[in-house]
Amino acid sequence: MRAASLQFYDAVADVGLLAGMGPIGKDTTAARLLLFLGGQRVALFTGERTPPDGLVVEPLRFEMSGGGMELTFSGPILHLDDGTTYLDLEAAFAASALGDIEVKIRFTRSGVDANGAEFGRVEGWVDLGGERRDIGAGGYANAGVARAGRRGAYAMLAADFGDGNGILADIVDGAVRRVVEFSASGPREMRAQAVRLPESAVSEFQLTLADAATLRARPVSRMEILRSLADGGYARVTFGTARFDWGERQGCGLYEYAAMVRGGADADH
Repeated sequence: MRAASLQFYDAVADVGLLAGMGPIGKDTTAARLLLFLGGQRVALFTGERTPPDGLVVEPLRFEMSGGGMELTFSGPILHLDDGTTYLDLEAAFAASALGDIEVKIRFTRSGVDANGAEFGRVEGWVDLGGERRDIGAGGYANAGVARAGRRGAYAMLAADFGDGNGILADIVDGAVRRVVEFSASGPREMRAQAVRLPESAVSEFQLTLADAATLRARPVSRMEILRSLADGGYARVTFGTARFDWGERQGCGLYEYAAMVRGGADADH
């Protein structure tokens, strides 16, 4: 396997994690580890390795097994008190501090959908230089995300409701591309009747499913960046943690949302 990803949000520990590794070109592997650490505080590692050597870009490693994967990290990472500062990379780097952390997370798969997205249990710990937070939650591996469509808009919702239950959804150009419910009986494709995307980076998502239950995502913390598009425009991309409601159920998880902007300067307005 040349690529892997893992994501979860443990609301008790107040730790969210987005990690990925894969090829960029023929001879280079790129990696990213993003941690949400409460409030708007984030920690970010990015790196590359040439030539590739498995799923390793030191100090980030993925190790695959028959039932899941293990993610480890031990080394320096950039800490920033407000992840929205990344809209201006120079300002974000200037405001960041470098500090060592250790991460050890084991993902045990419980279900796989038709597109290869995996849902399961994550357990382990994050050590922030002596402040250790134990992790135990539902998470997703190799879930992917639907990238920008014609209007540069997309969203991903990845929710965990406990007891082996979760929902994964992709929205492209305002239309639902995929909704999958994971449970003990296996993954189940669901239909959506309507979707309402947020009016701002801090307002809620709403997804009305075919059974008339509404999935709501209420953002908790976030990181924002500008991503250039093939047509020369930009998308304002927000990654974050969220609280989820689905009928009477309550859960937590992660979201990714991109909205088109006319240009880099417009992203600040």
